[in-house]
This record gives sequence, structure tokens and C-alpha cells, in this order.
Amino acid sequence: MFDRWGELLYETDDLSMGWDGTYRGELVKNDMYVWRMTYKFYTDEEGTIGMEQQQMGQVQVLR
Repeated sequence: MFDRWGELLYETDDLSMGWDGTYRGELVKNDMYVWRMTYKFYTDEEGTIGMEQQQMGQVQVLR
């Protein structure tokens, strides 16, 4: 998760973990934040890994 200036606020490799809306232990301001996800698919039974894929989107925090 990044703020509008590109500062990294949150990162994880654990798919079960989500961002709780905090940065350095404090709630973030109402604003738009950008997420980026990088992933690879397994392409066959032998476990061959396909090309790296990337998606991006936004989250709006409102409190």
C-alpha cells in the first residue's frame, strides 16, 4: 500500500493478512491509497511457474 507520494505504507507476502489502515501504529488520514499486487501462476502439473503478473488499484479510506 502506498500513499499519494509513493511512500510504502504496508507490504506482505501472506495472502491471509490485510492492511488495517495504519502506518507506524497510527490510523492513516482519509485519503486515496494505491495498492500493487505481483503474482505468478503455476502453469502445469510439474509446478512450472508462468510469467510474473502485476495489478494495481486504489483504496479510499473514510472514517
